[in-house]
Amino acid sequence: LFLHGNARNMATATSADKIIALARAGFNVMTLDYRGYGKSDGDAPYEAALYEDANAALDEFRRRAPDATKRILHGHSLGGAIAIDLASKRPREFSAVFVEASFSSMLDMSTVNPLYRLLPVDTLLTERFESAQKIARVKLPVLFIHGNADQRIPHSMSQALYAHAPAPKTMLLVNGATHNNLHTFADYGSAYRLLLEMARK
Repeated sequence: LFLHGNARNMATATSADKIIALARAGFNVMTLDYRGYGKSDGDAPYEAALYEDANAALDEFRRRAPDATKRILHGHSLGGAIAIDLASKRPREFSAVFVEASFSSMLDMSTVNPLYRLLPVDTLLTERFESAQKIARVKLPVLFIHGNADQRIPHSMSQALYAHAPAPKTMLLVNGATHNNLHTFADYGSAYRLLLEMARK
């Protein structure tokens, strides 16, 4: 189950290329557009609505792939935060979780831009995406992958998630990869194979 990032939908080049890469690696991929994204109905989404949409997608995913041992949850960027929330609430529905170029929390993201440090962002934020807190409750093998040339979300965010996650877990930092092109590196396929090995143990 692939959960795409913000300002994307399942037809944009970044998402489509990742899905194609996974399909070429031998995986069946199910994805969705959250409400307000792509051709899905709805207004601009909010945090709880994104979680609801991911839950609905999982219900359909279960119908199509009844064996939980063959189901992997994969989230890119914002989709990584949604995936972490879903895995923390429904851990028995997957064999493993793949978190790609995601962030530790929206508050942490707000401090990446020095201008935000002048504002009381902690009190202003309504969409919090507290992934670092939630990942501690994920009792599944988790693989974090991030490019060290990512200028949108610093790789320190994935390292923070890794630090909070219980074992089994692993972290891959891909030299030269940016936010959207990790799937073009050989490490991408290697990461999935490693994740499958972790899930089978």
